Amino acid sequence: MKKKRLTFFVFFNVITVGSLALLITSLLWVNSIFDKYDRDSARIQEYHTNRVRDELKNRVDTIVSFINYRKETTETLLKDELRNRILEINHLINHLYNENKDELTRPQLTSLIRETIRGLRYNNGRGYYFIDTLDGDVILYPIAPKTEGTNQLDLQDVRGNYVLRDEIALVQKQGAGFVEGYWIKPGKSKKEYKKIAYVHEFKPLGWYFGTGEYVDVVRNQIQTEIKSYVNQLTYGKNNDQYVFIHDFAGTELANGRFPSLIDKNNINLQDENGEYVYKNQIDLVKKEPHYGFLTHHWPASDTDRTVQREKLTYVVSIPEWNWVIGSGADMTSLRQAIQRNQQELNEQLSNSIKNIILVTVGIFAISLIIAKIVATHINRSIRFFTRNLELSSDNLNPINKDRVVYREFEVLAEVSNKTTQRINSLLYHDGLTNLYNRRYIDTILIPYITNRLTSKTPVSVIMFDIDYFKRVNDVYGHHIGDVVLSKVAHTIQSEIRDQDFAARFGGEEILVVLPDTTEVEAFEIAEIIRIKVSQLTFEEIHFPITISGGVFCQNHSQCEELIKRADAKLYQAKHNGRDQIVA
Repeated sequence: MKKKRLTFFVFFNVITVGSLALLITSLLWVNSIFDKYDRDSARIQEYHTNRVRDELKNRVDTIVSFINYRKETTETLLKDELRNRILEINHLINHLYNENKDELTRPQLTSLIRETIRGLRYNNGRGYYFIDTLDGDVILYPIAPKTEGTNQLDLQDVRGNYVLRDEIALVQKQGAGFVEGYWIKPGKSKKEYKKIAYVHEFKPLGWYFGTGEYVDVVRNQIQTEIKSYVNQLTYGKNNDQYVFIHDFAGTELANGRFPSLIDKNNINLQDENGEYVYKNQIDLVKKEPHYGFLTHHWPASDTDRTVQREKLTYVVSIPEWNWVIGSGADMTSLRQAIQRNQQELNEQLSNSIKNIILVTVGIFAISLIIAKIVATHINRSIRFFTRNLELSSDNLNPINKDRVVYREFEVLAEVSNKTTQRINSLLYHDGLTNLYNRRYIDTILIPYITNRLTSKTPVSVIMFDIDYFKRVNDVYGHHIGDVVLSKVAHTIQSEIRDQDFAARFGGEEILVVLPDTTEVEAFEIAEIIRIKVSQLTFEEIHFPITISGGVFCQNHSQCEELIKRADAKLYQAKHNGRDQIVA
């Protein structure tokens, strides 16, 4: 069979891979365009929706802030009015008293002041003034004249407060001030109503006088003002947006667009899809956080309620008043704005797809030319790299990176060299201690020692063993034993010279070979190592770690005999009590 040329093979594969890459890139590009299109579409819809939501929320929140302000100032305004009324009456009473005290008797003066004040009313006749003595006798009470002349010191409100006693105590202490009471209004249910009174002492006659008003009356006035204000509000280009108010029972209280709904209960009103508009709004605001958005269908005008459009509505509750306040916007205009922006996006998408096609075709044509040039150079570099790789695998020698042309093959050469180095390391090094292993001893170290002994060069051998190592493994586990063995091996390796060798002989035994070293010098080195090991600390172990060692030096014996003698010295050190060196 006719073999394919490598150049053609490389060229074909480069073109194939390049074409696939170009195709995938184009598809990813197109996909990213569509993703951007989707994101932009979603962003446009979100932007316009949020804009309408923010507008509705700001609109309603402005009304709510105004209502909250008026609620918070209800009692303040009421107290200011009551105080001002009493200050006016105070001037009048003092004037009547000063002008007539020298001419009239006390009964005559009392009658003059009482009858003058009796006819004074305010707030459409609802407001009046009363006068009592500091002993609790009623001087003036226009709405119940029969009580005049009687003592009402034991009068209590519905909460059991002694009202006159509280008023008398206040004016005697500070001259004037406010007193609160709770009463059931005539003709009303048994519901109690809070009433605030302002009283002022009149020392010349031992009196105090005052006036009061129910808080709910002022609140009703404020509610009436707010409803009137809301009825006048409209928004939007065509004034087709408005604010509405209805209570928790579904009764419409105010709106600026549908007057026919006002004062009617619409709790069961449904839109064309059967949704209960008022019920859904009430249910929403009764739950935390007492505000939110919802959609429903609603007529475009009050005159033609047959045609309904989808509407986005924002509602908030005023729980103290059992009110729901909201405002909505027709979704038709919102969708029109979104569609206009969507058309612009569609045009941008079409132009982007055309540009992708043009760029893809151009890149493919250029890639054909470049692929032919690149294939030739790559093929040449592959041949060179293959030859070097074969040599490296046969001899376990590194590849010369300086002769590699392309960076990619240089990386491969580095990987190959690391692999070669790793293989050599795995062959001759112990994985736990990083010392030379038994294979290294047998294949390299023993021949080396034998060669030194043959040349009559002194060689010293130290055989180390960790004392009570089995106890460490049994008590603390083999993982702690591995930590001990590793640190001891590291200590030994750090204390020997560059010319020396340290290898794991077996188990916890470590062999150290010292070329050109006398027995005395070897003993000193072994003793230093023993001391260093004894100074090691281990958080997990509660007894000292020590080593024992045997030293032997010979310049004419066999290598195996040399190691055997050192091992015998080691066992002698063990027998003598451990943690010592025997030579």
